[in-house]
Amino acid sequence: MKGNTVMFFKNIEIENFLSLGLDNKISFNSDSVTFIKGVNLDTNGSNGSGKSTIIEAIVWCLFGRTIRGVSADDVVNYKNKKNTKVSIEIDDYKITRYRKHHEHKNTLIVKKGSEEITLGTVRESTKVIEDIFNITYETFINSIVLGANVNVNFLSAGSNADRRKIFENLLDINNFSDFQKECKEKEATICIDITEFDTKKSSTQEFLSNLIIKKSENETKLLLWEDNKKKELFELRSKLGDLEAIDLEPFKIALLSKSHLINEEANIRLTTSPIISLVKNLSGQIESNERELKELDKIKGYDFEGFKKKYSDMIQINVDIHKFDRAKIKIKSELDLTKHNLDDLQMEMVDATKFLGEPCPTCGTLLDQENLKQLSISYHDKIVEKEAKIAELEKKYDLVKEKIAQLEDTIEQMTPELSEVEIGIYEGKLSKYDEIKLTLKSQLDERAQNTFKLQKVKDDLVEINAKIAEIKIEKTEGEIRSIENDIVTTKNTIELKEKETNPYKNTDIADEIKKYEDKIIELEGLINIQQEDMKYWTFWKDAFGNKGLKIHIFDSVIPFFNNRIQFYLDILSNGKFRLVFDKDLSYEIEGTKYNNNSSGEKKRVDLAVMIALFDLLNLRTSSSSNILILDEVLDSLDEIGVESVQELLIELNKRIKNIFVISHNNNLSENFSNILTVVKEDEISQIVH
Repeated sequence: MKGNTVMFFKNIEIENFLSLGLDNKISFNSDSVTFIKGVNLDTNGSNGSGKSTIIEAIVWCLFGRTIRGVSADDVVNYKNKKNTKVSIEIDDYKITRYRKHHEHKNTLIVKKGSEEITLGTVRESTKVIEDIFNITYETFINSIVLGANVNVNFLSAGSNADRRKIFENLLDINNFSDFQKECKEKEATICIDITEFDTKKSSTQEFLSNLIIKKSENETKLLLWEDNKKKELFELRSKLGDLEAIDLEPFKIALLSKSHLINEEANIRLTTSPIISLVKNLSGQIESNERELKELDKIKGYDFEGFKKKYSDMIQINVDIHKFDRAKIKIKSELDLTKHNLDDLQMEMVDATKFLGEPCPTCGTLLDQENLKQLSISYHDKIVEKEAKIAELEKKYDLVKEKIAQLEDTIEQMTPELSEVEIGIYEGKLSKYDEIKLTLKSQLDERAQNTFKLQKVKDDLVEINAKIAEIKIEKTEGEIRSIENDIVTTKNTIELKEKETNPYKNTDIADEIKKYEDKIIELEGLINIQQEDMKYWTFWKDAFGNKGLKIHIFDSVIPFFNNRIQFYLDILSNGKFRLVFDKDLSYEIEGTKYNNNSSGEKKRVDLAVMIALFDLLNLRTSSSSNILILDEVLDSLDEIGVESVQELLIELNKRIKNIFVISHNNNLSENFSNILTVVKEDEISQIVH
């Protein structure tokens, strides 16, 4: 993304930044020199109108900081207190920075065309801008803005050393001392490495001497190891001969025969299990069927038809009992009602005496002794009638109760010894009597046949076990396998022993000796490399010193610097002054001394040096722009100086298309055809075209 870049500014939009309010726009396509005029209606002057705020807005939008050091929320217009926005279009890029904005908060948005290339944080996105245009804050303000408040007065610097420091910063060689320090550190590191390699070389040489001694000792051990190997191989081969002399075949045949018989015996035993299980199941079934036949023989004498007749009669008797139960309930209900009516009559007869001398509650007739007597007789007759009815009902109730009890006794005496369910079950079983008998006979026959088979299998097992017992096993399977394994193991051991190489052979130690000899050669090579590196870093340590590259750079740059100063002085002073710097940055003004000149003349000389420094900076950075801002550069100039600067601006405008001149002296605006006015009213500044 980095490269030599031309910053082609197209336009800027400023809202609520410092003193500037809403809707402030400047287009950088005038292709002329523009005078920025200030009108402060609050003070009736020019100062404080907000002219320099335009410079601050450009710097803040690109780098997030201001020349005057205004920080954070202080850039927000103190009257509107929010919604700060500065947007600049440069080439295909659009950069917009916000502060206390109602929608975008404190963000930075960078776009290339329609594509947003903003990174995660504002700091990261600011770095993107620096990378795109290959320019830093310091370089930008020195290459875009010329002014007493921004650039250093080179001539009035305290000493040659101060001017040298300014020059080194401008040429970006002020870090030569850091480079020299780095070279010294590299020298120190290389010294440590050389010492370390020398130590390793001495240690390696000591190892090498010990290995040569060890080689001599190993030659004796080698012969001893070879003798021991021959003895071990002789013993192993003797053992293998003894093992292979054993005839294992008869033992294997006996084991195989016995194994076959054992497998046969196991297979026969497998056949006994289903027979035993079948015999067991048949015995259970036979026992169950015999038990069932015995039970059926017992119930064959029952009179099942007689039992059924009794149950039919009992059903009819139960019907009669149900009828008598309903009659009993009806009589009981009538009896209870009659008793209740009797109680009511008795209470009414007692209550009638309470109404003597008062109207009757029923008929309204006045009750006297005669009427009361007649009323009592009437109540007495009704009571006697109710009592007679109660006696009759109680007699009927007792007769019905007695009849029900008689019928229930009859049912109890008639009940057969088998229930209806049992009758049904036994009749069903008796119908299968013959079938069960036939099944039982078949089961008995089948059990007899399988019992015979089982006995035959047992006889076969006895015969096979006798054969197994007759076979004599002199060596077990494990012993045979052990002998075979010993043979294989012994053969493998002999093979491995034959392949063993003597660990004390001089070739191994010789290889190690060769390795350490190579290591010594390698270390000597590394020491030589480090010594060459030492020469390299010593050279650059001297080169970055004051008597090195700086002198060569100054020698090559100062002629260019003097030429540019003279070019601008010729325009500004009409050839009156000639200023020359030497390689130590001492200077001489031919024909006069700097301090003997008027302030206006000094200002013109200072301006020529300032613009020459500006050219030198652009030459070093390979960066350029289509704008240049002169901030208060024309202030304090005399009339001749202003005319000279105008001539200089015409010359600069040939390569810088948009030049802006800021001054507190509004009278200078008469010398410019293109004017931009910043008007401040009620503490809010506005750009007026």
